[in-house]
Amino acid sequence: MIKPKILVVDNDRDMCWLIASILEEEDLYVDIAYDVKSALVKINHYQYEVMILDYKLSGLSGLTVLEKTHQIKPSIVTIMISAFGNEFVRVKAKELGAYAFLDKPFNIDGLKRMVKKALAEQKKRGVNEASRNSEHFDSSGFCSREGSNNTLEKDAKKINIPEILKKRGIRLSLFDCPKRIGSKDYFDG
Repeated sequence: MIKPKILVVDNDRDMCWLIASILEEEDLYVDIAYDVKSALVKINHYQYEVMILDYKLSGLSGLTVLEKTHQIKPSIVTIMISAFGNEFVRVKAKELGAYAFLDKPFNIDGLKRMVKKALAEQKKRGVNEASRNSEHFDSSGFCSREGSNNTLEKDAKKINIPEILKKRGIRLSLFDCPKRIGSKDYFDG
């Protein structure tokens, strides 16, 4: 079974890892971005069902990221989080398409419930053609395409991609890769 993919965007690394740990206990795949640039790159390259987005980011505001995300991938359901959320920010986030807004510090069970509701909302919105053919990471951390019966793709799952990159001298940091394959066993950095 393919796990739903969640993107957490917050420049506070501790907050990202806390949220990721909580959601992984719920059997969800969680990816992390610490800045606007890496968030937008990940949104362009991967299919996420839900994004948890902080309002205060270095560089741009979370509202700008929200707006750009909904232009790029309107199917992503976004939950905004912030310790600085005032009524103006809440209204603007809703206008830009945010599904919900949670104040920091938030209740862990409340976050879990909100993510489950957001996943249900994403299913209700329907699966567009792009997400039906999108890349997903299975439990081994390898990329697969949903609904594929191609033998070559099944055989490709057996290849240790991080090991190949390492042998070719391509150094990756843990923050350049989706969390599932970002293991210290595979990378030098």
